[in-house]
Amino acid sequence: MSKTITSHPPDVTVVVGSEDNKQEFQCYGVILAAASPVLDAMLSSGMAESENKRIEFPDKDPAV
Repeated sequence: MSKTITSHPPDVTVVVGSEDNKQEFQCYGVILAAASPVLDAMLSSGMAESENKRIEFPDKDPAV
């Protein structure tokens, strides 16, 4: 199930997989940050993920 809050669109793209086996998910950064201290650090520091609002997991299978 996917739910979009109309007044606040998703602000982070999570990419899982690579090349032909890749899926993108539009997510809310605040939810990701609340769920994981690692993702919180990635989104709130000077890391590339905080700048481009994109988190990639190329070594993971999107079907899992």
